[in-house]
Amino acid sequence: MKKAFKILLIIIVTMLLIILFTPIFARLYGSINPIQGGIFIGSSKSWNLIFGSFLSYIFTLSLIFTILKVKNKYLYLFILFIPIILFDIYGFFILDLFIHILMFIIGCLLGEAILHSYKYFSKNKK
Repeated sequence: MKKAFKILLIIIVTMLLIILFTPIFARLYGSINPIQGGIFIGSSKSWNLIFGSFLSYIFTLSLIFTILKVKNKYLYLFILFIPIILFDIYGFFILDLFIHILMFIIGCLLGEAILHSYKYFSKNKK
């Protein structure tokens, strides 16, 4: 029962972080790759929010998987990122593919930095 509660708590925290980071990454995406609007979704803010949610999803999952030291993390992340990769390739968003790869790298590096700082400060307490 405790393990199921832990997993549920991790999923809820991950979803909340994705929702919280989405506006930040939407603004970031709007400054990197401005969109003038579209056929199906009219305003550029809505497109920025969609692509910002993709960036938030990639960053948060890579950060959480790195912090939790998930075995086969790269395989699981690749499987979870397949829909976004296909969306980028099908929509000819090659620049977005590079931005997503960059967000993945930043999330993993930040997770590793958090782990190393946690080890450092826990070792110095003793």
